[in-house]
Amino acid sequence: MNFYYAKSLQVVAPEAKAELYANQTVVLLEGLYEAFGNPLRVIELANMQVVFGHTKRAYQILLMAQNRFAKSKDPNFLYELNEQFANVFFGWNNLEKAVEHRITALEYARIIGHRGKMRIALGNLARTLQLNNQFNEASRYFLETLEYVEEPELASFRVMYLLRLSQSLYELHDVQSSRYYFHQIDAALVKDNYKEEYQKLENGLTHHLANG
Repeated sequence: MNFYYAKSLQVVAPEAKAELYANQTVVLLEGLYEAFGNPLRVIELANMQVVFGHTKRAYQILLMAQNRFAKSKDPNFLYELNEQFANVFFGWNNLEKAVEHRITALEYARIIGHRGKMRIALGNLARTLQLNNQFNEASRYFLETLEYVEEPELASFRVMYLLRLSQSLYELHDVQSSRYYFHQIDAALVKDNYKEEYQKLENGLTHHLANG
C-alpha cells in the first residue's frame, strides 16, 4: 500500500510527502522479492529512489534485482533494469558506464519492438553520448529517434530531438546539416527550459552564415 500510495503522490502531492511513503516502503520490505512477485515493481521502486535523488539506495535495489533474477531472459525486465542502472550512473556523472547500460537497454528495446520504449532508449542513449562529447554517435541515434516521434502528440519531443541533433552536428562542424535540422524546429513549440539553448544555436548558425 505504501508503494502504490507513493506512486500516486508523485503525481498529485509535494515530492516530500511521496518520498516519505517511498522510504517507508523500503524499510518495510525486508522480503523485497517475496512481496513483489513481479520484478518490474522492484525496478519501479528503484526508479522512485532515483527520482528522489537517493541514487545509492536505488543502486543497491538494482543490484539485488540483478542478482535475484540473474537467469531472467525477459527483455522487458532487462530493458528496465539497464535503463535504471544508466540513470544511476548518469546521476553520478559516470557517463561511460551510463552509455554502456543505455546501449544494453536499447538492445532489449529493439527485441521488444515497442515504439515508446524505442523512443526512450534511443533518446536517452543519444543524449548521454552528446553529454559525453561523442557527437558523431549521438547524431546517429538522435536521427533514428526522429523516426519514433512522428505522431502529432509527440511534437514537443520531436522539437527537442531536432534541437539536440542540430547541436551535435554543429559540434561536428557540419554547419549545413545542423542548419537543415534546425530549420525543421517549430519555434513556437520550444519549451522555456530549452529556449536559451535554442537561441544560442540560432546565433551560432547565423554567425556562420554571415561569415560564409
